[in-house]
Amino acid sequence: MLPIARHVCTWELPPTSRPQQVRPSIRRLVDGLTTAPAVVSNGRLDVLCTNPLRDALFLELFSDPVRSANSALYVFLDPRARTFYGEWDSVAHDVVASLHGEAGRSPHDRALSDLVGLLSTRGEEFRLLWAGHDVRFHRAGTERFSSACRPKASSAGW
Repeated sequence: MLPIARHVCTWELPPTSRPQQVRPSIRRLVDGLTTAPAVVSNGRLDVLCTNPLRDALFLELFSDPVRSANSALYVFLDPRARTFYGEWDSVAHDVVASLHGEAGRSPHDRALSDLVGLLSTRGEEFRLLWAGHDVRFHRAGTERFSSACRPKASSAGW
């Protein structure tokens, strides 16, 4: 693994009452994808499982062994995300739209409410985007990012 400078973040969500599990068949599918980065996330954008290529490309997101990875927290509360994502504004908009979609599907999800509350109190950009009420179901696309193991990369189709 590449050496990573430790970054101390001051955000953490309380643990959910029931950790989500990935079915073994899904885990095998993700592990079998060796030529493309793969990730399985829940509606709150908690990362549930990844393959080694995704881990290598997203070292910053997975650099804290104590805190579970959450894409929304990384995008809005970790300053490294702005340089990691080549098109941060687009990624931020997609994250908020995805969370809005989940809020519509699961309006009583306490963990989602906690996440939105934390992001709203810690980031004005999230607050402004959340007020826009945009909804999007992100199933496929292209993301451009800079990673410690490859300076300028893009991944299409996820």
